[in-house]
Amino acid sequence: MFGLRTILVCAKNRFSTIKTSWVGRVIHPLTLMMPIDQMHDENEKEVFKRTLNLFDLIAVGLGAIIGAGIFVLVGNAAADFAGPAVILSFVLAGFVALLAALSFAEMSTMVPLAGSSYSFTYATMGEFAAWLLGWDLILENVIAVALVSNGWALYVRTLFTDTLHVNVEESILKSWIGWNQTTESFNRTGFALNLPAAIIVLALTLLLVYDINGSVFVNNIIVIFKVVAILIFIFASIKFIKKENYEPFIPKNEGSSNKFGVSGMFRATTLAFFAYTGFDGITTVAQDTKKSSRNNLPIAILSSFGISAVLYIGFCLALIGVVPYDQLGVVSPVLMAAQKIGMNWLAITIHLAAIASLTSVALINIMVESKILYSMANDGLLPEFLALIYETRRTPYTATIFTGVISAIFASLLPIEFLSEISSIGTLFSYFLVHAGLFIMRWTKNKDVKHSFNFPSRTYVIPILGGIISILLMHTMSKWAKMRFGVWMAVGVIVYFLYGRKKSKLRNRKKKIETVTNIFDTTNANDSIVSKTETYPI
Repeated sequence: MFGLRTILVCAKNRFSTIKTSWVGRVIHPLTLMMPIDQMHDENEKEVFKRTLNLFDLIAVGLGAIIGAGIFVLVGNAAADFAGPAVILSFVLAGFVALLAALSFAEMSTMVPLAGSSYSFTYATMGEFAAWLLGWDLILENVIAVALVSNGWALYVRTLFTDTLHVNVEESILKSWIGWNQTTESFNRTGFALNLPAAIIVLALTLLLVYDINGSVFVNNIIVIFKVVAILIFIFASIKFIKKENYEPFIPKNEGSSNKFGVSGMFRATTLAFFAYTGFDGITTVAQDTKKSSRNNLPIAILSSFGISAVLYIGFCLALIGVVPYDQLGVVSPVLMAAQKIGMNWLAITIHLAAIASLTSVALINIMVESKILYSMANDGLLPEFLALIYETRRTPYTATIFTGVISAIFASLLPIEFLSEISSIGTLFSYFLVHAGLFIMRWTKNKDVKHSFNFPSRTYVIPILGGIISILLMHTMSKWAKMRFGVWMAVGVIVYFLYGRKKSKLRNRKKKIETVTNIFDTTNANDSIVSKTETYPI
């Protein structure tokens, strides 16, 4: 039998043959790759303030990963799908997320630019694939900010009404458009807009425009608070844990394919996977990181993932141990658990931690979106004004303001039920392309590219397995989520061919080089003697 390496060599040779055919001549212009040396040269420029250290990077990861979902997701996944086996679901989901974290960690040292997976794809799969991924990330991050800010408004209202017993006018928390999940149709709500959601988005936008260091400092404080709050809940719950709450560990399936049993546990695993997403945000601040700390990127990615995994699993053990799983299908299962053990102060602390978590997630997502817009505009694929830098603060202010305004509009007008269906599939698509990019890098360029992180050493297993799992999870998304994703990507293809392809700096630079080369070759052909070859830089 042929070994994997033999098969890959044969495929590589076949690919080389295709490149010279008419099919290759059509496809090749779409696969122009940004030279990695050029990306490293770009990384050396002092575009942003290089002040972030390892702790800042880990906090960025934790700020994006640990959202309020942990305070709701665990209870709902246990009550609706897995029972106590939700603990195992988070372990399995952590393994799947680890594959993506390892791929991102290695790619971050080879392509240390602010564009994250967009830049990774540009270096390995070419301009068109990079454009599709960047276009996907634009929608994904805007939707994520809108979704999180909607949740933030609801948690703030609950804090005032249920905990502080202060009435809040409901009309300012309702979006202008409603979404009926049964009929899958829009409807008018009779309200104006979700004002608190828009306000928090715009406030965080102004903070990011003003100073990246101030934004990171605020995120650091929030991360410390929410991690401490989770730890307090875990340790405060230990003496109230009842062994019988873990039995049966995998409840008997109730007839539905996802209602308990092993199938229910795997359904919960799919949901738990998205609780781990967000560590890729670390790679978007690569150019804000101290030059002497290049290895901090992979360390921060894996550290933030590891800390999150430990907190998630510990949280699951504590919550299931305190409250029977069939009672956890409520809006705030953690508050129920805190009240059940007679600690009202803990309930308030957890509620504040949820609000803080949502704040940091929104902050990081706005920052991530602005860096991706900046990178795409800097490459010529989006309008140049999105690549403008606030000279005194060294922040991409136009991209940040654009992100904030669009996100605020989405947050104030669109319902949370509609937004929640769109974000996840885009994340999986980006993970798939990063796995594919790492596979290509190992297959074609691994010996030539310098990178300081390579674990496990040069194996194809991680990118192949990670890519396959990403595709399978995308397949589990709803039909309407796939349709909306497909429509958005189709629009992206049109925009690329009408604008991005023509304005691409890489493509235009290549055309100039080819023009000069043709002129030089024609001149030499007319000369009787050519004594030497000269290179003319463009």
